[in-house]
Amino acid sequence: MSRAPCIRTSRITAYLRTTKAICMVALLSFLVGCGEDPLSPEEAILGTWILTQAGNQPVTVNYRLVFEVNGVYTFINTIFDGSQITSTGNWRIEQGALFLDALDFGYSIDNNELTLYATDGTVFVYTKQ
Repeated sequence: MSRAPCIRTSRITAYLRTTKAICMVALLSFLVGCGEDPLSPEEAILGTWILTQAGNQPVTVNYRLVFEVNGVYTFINTIFDGSQITSTGNWRIEQGALFLDALDFGYSIDNNELTLYATDGTVFVYTKQ
């Protein structure tokens, strides 16, 4: 009679291990499927960007570009005394180019870094704030 409880215990233990393994596989499958959809270029560019490099040189002034959902951008230059010079316009992304009013730039977004390629070859690097 002492054998029966051991057999039952080992079967229960095996069942629990199998159930645990199945649950873990199901949970991992669910988590892998829950990744966020990649953002469209129009979504990825939204927000505030701070200029960190211009023409391969670090920037010591405070330039910001703010892209809004409604297609409006604001360029903000904060001067050393704290005052700001701002300008606004319209932006759009079309055929792989970023248009700021009549100016067009090649661009790339990698993580939190926006790189603009001007037609004259100047490269501007912005970091998302």
